[in-house]
Amino acid sequence: MAEGFVWLDGNGPWLLVPVEFQALWRGVENWQENKPDDPSEYARACRQAGYVDVIRCGHCAAAVLGGNAGSMAWAPLGAEAGVLIQWTAADDEDDIRAMIRDSALLAELEAGCSERPEMRTGSSGLLKLFHAAAPGDEAQEMLHIILRPGTYRFWSGYVERAQTWLTLRGLSRISSDLHSSF
Repeated sequence: MAEGFVWLDGNGPWLLVPVEFQALWRGVENWQENKPDDPSEYARACRQAGYVDVIRCGHCAAAVLGGNAGSMAWAPLGAEAGVLIQWTAADDEDDIRAMIRDSALLAELEAGCSERPEMRTGSSGLLKLFHAAAPGDEAQEMLHIILRPGTYRFWSGYVERAQTWLTLRGLSRISSDLHSSF
């Protein structure tokens, strides 16, 4: 794992989408503020209630990362797994790094997670994470996540240890299948 994390600053909801389908996400395009039935993609993302929800993006799927406010980073755990880190509170990255390296903590969070949505990468395995308000083809601030192509299962959880509070969302490859529909 790299010594320092690359952080995407701001508040969510965040969108994680295969690069092949990134331009299909339209963000705030046609957004209608304070309309409960607003069909815009940003409004659909804002209506998601969990830490990770998978929604339609064109003819594919994208993951919406909701929950607490905070900057996001990616910690790869090999070519077929990793953890999305949302920084709520921490003194420094060393505290965060220690939590990500704690395999017992990650296993406990995964075991306690009742919602485990699944999402396929595109054929490249490259995913982009950016703010859900941005249209995909205009998003400028984003994280690049490279995984082996396939179907991935998410787990998520919130953890507090001393002065470090994080929302963690793990991804693990469960299949090489890329051909099923959303």
